[in-house]
Amino acid sequence: MPGIIDGLAYMVVCSCIAKKMGIGRLPRAKLKEFFNALYEGKWALFAPILILGGIYGGVFTPTEAAVVAVAYGLVTGLWI
Repeated sequence: MPGIIDGLAYMVVCSCIAKKMGIGRLPRAKLKEFFNALYEGKWALFAPILILGGIYGGVFTPTEAAVVAVAYGLVTGLWI
């Protein structure tokens, strides 16, 4: 419960600051733009699937999942 109240308080503060500074909402993305962004982020979106799938599938432990995550992040960041 304290976390929920704290989160709501942060939302109220951020909303008030945004209104005071004149920061508005951006226009919504069209469906084609959404799927294009989803396609471009496929390598990043695969990381949680790889990590959690490996843990829940019994392929590796959570500690080993950290190593897999770092290796995947390096390969993805440097070469893809």
